[in-house]
Amino acid sequence: MKRNLILLLSLIVVLVGFLIYRSFEEEGMQIPIHEIPSVSCIQITNFQIPKNEQISIEKKANKWYITPNIEADAEVFKNYLEVLSSLQLQNPQSKAKVKELQQNTNISKGQVVIYTRSFLGFKYPKRKIYFYQDSLHLYASKRKNGIVYVISTPLINLAESHYFSAQKEHWRSRRILHCPINQIARIHIAYPSAADSSFTIIQNGNSIRIQPMRNAPLDTLQIYDFLSSFTDIYANSFVNHNLSSLQRKQSFSKPSKQKIYLLNKQGFEIELDTYPKYNQEDSVQKLDPYLLYGVLPHTKDTVVLSYFILDKIQRSLADFFVQ
Repeated sequence: MKRNLILLLSLIVVLVGFLIYRSFEEEGMQIPIHEIPSVSCIQITNFQIPKNEQISIEKKANKWYITPNIEADAEVFKNYLEVLSSLQLQNPQSKAKVKELQQNTNISKGQVVIYTRSFLGFKYPKRKIYFYQDSLHLYASKRKNGIVYVISTPLINLAESHYFSAQKEHWRSRRILHCPINQIARIHIAYPSAADSSFTIIQNGNSIRIQPMRNAPLDTLQIYDFLSSFTDIYANSFVNHNLSSLQRKQSFSKPSKQKIYLLNKQGFEIELDTYPKYNQEDSVQKLDPYLLYGVLPHTKDTVVLSYFILDKIQRSLADFFVQ
């Protein structure tokens, strides 16, 4: 009896596995619009020499995350899923072209695996797409050695996009500081080259203190306006891999312009250091009047920031006292 039960369970497991495999094999490259809500994970791998790059973007509580703590850009990922649902196959390629795509190390190549969840909650691969990209087209195949097609979509020019990139900077949310005013416990702003302008604001319930104190009334409207600036601060872009050693030396060899430390009421710390950005003009390095660099010490990310975005937090101690 026990042996028959084990045999029956084994057959059921084999049958379920076979059905999943057949479902996977019979699927095309597109994700039908009605299946998009069931997608639970996208895994992208770039087969590059000397090492491969891989990234997994997974859905948790209806949000997409690159890692447990790094949120993906919701709009970018929504567009990406729409792109995957609109892929169109054109012009099957010759064997000679396929061989060139597979063997040429100067051609970008990789795979995208699309996962969904079964009714039992298990994650399984629904589709796999092998892709190749040269200077003219994006090509794709359902199998590693299968028929290769030029692919297109009416939504974007795939040849100019990062939709098949395995670099996290192309996918992550550009919101680098987010803390509603009622969640702020402490903010410290330091100016290494102007220590007298540095200050700390501490919020405890309805009580707000500022350090160091001055012999003047506090301007609470200015304080609340300053604290509200941390609700949403976005970077223009991530430039972790795009700065030369000369650019880094010019901007980061000197003390930072401003150091921001924020502690929320859940004990989570956020840090941001800002540095000047220089542009090359006629063999001369000139200070950028609109943009600056930011460094996030916890994640080691380097970003480009706009002075316009940071304007409200470019405050000094004197701004919070009635003159």
